[in-house]
Amino acid sequence: MHGEKGIRLVQVDEGNWGVFDRLVQLYLHEISAHLRVQNTDAATLVWEDRPGFPPISGAWLIYVKDLPAGFAIMEKRHCPVVTDFFIMNNYRQLGLGRGAAEVLLANFPGPWKAASVAGSEVARSFWKKVIGGFVGSNFRITADAVLDLDYFEFTIKPPDKSGGLGS
Repeated sequence: MHGEKGIRLVQVDEGNWGVFDRLVQLYLHEISAHLRVQNTDAATLVWEDRPGFPPISGAWLIYVKDLPAGFAIMEKRHCPVVTDFFIMNNYRQLGLGRGAAEVLLANFPGPWKAASVAGSEVARSFWKKVIGGFVGSNFRITADAVLDLDYFEFTIKPPDKSGGLGS
């Protein structure tokens, strides 16, 4: 999947798992301020509350000009859910995260959810901007007190292929 600014999303597989795993370590370090992440004797981090994290299916590496810049994890439940989204610090505030999220969402029209850690104003602001670009204010936010997450619920309409008025 390709977008503007040299953004490319590549599905994670065995061939690029090492890159994904290194990015996940950066992500876990960052979220350890909010969630329970444990250090192992191999100096790697694991997410206590999510055994089996990270999954290999539904994970996408985000590349910018052929360099890894982050990842997105999308789980298929009753609708696609962006459960985790990460952009490296040196790629933030450049519109690349927003561009990558837009590429991902646009490729799967229909109902969606995007999760953010409850109380994370940075994540909340990010998803409001991205989702608002697709659906304006037509989304709702629900809280999951058990997982300490906020879910943004919205629907992406398929692209209009009619060719415009009068077609």
